[in-house]
Amino acid sequence: MKSTDGSNYLMTTFGCVVGMEIICPFQVCTHTSPIDCGTNESLFLAIAALRDDTDKSQWFTNGKGDWGIYRDDDRKGLSGIDFYHLPNDTDLDNYHKANVNELIEHFKV
Repeated sequence: MKSTDGSNYLMTTFGCVVGMEIICPFQVCTHTSPIDCGTNESLFLAIAALRDDTDKSQWFTNGKGDWGIYRDDDRKGLSGIDFYHLPNDTDLDNYHKANVNELIEHFKV
């Protein structure tokens, strides 16, 4: 969905919105079509974090099963990818920001 100025936006609700269908509980509206996250909060947050101007709090993958989330800690001067398990590939040059389809596949219930 597009706003009046042509930019994309994110919409959430836990009930009815007058004139619209029920969106329950998470839905991300992209430039192509809405993505219904159902009750998958992790998927919703991952897609909502996607930005072009920063990597902060975004998921990265090497496309081979290794996943991590980029952390930027301004207070300690430490930043990098936090892995939730020991990755098979530790060369960060092999990682890219996950796209929407990769996130949907990764967070599939």
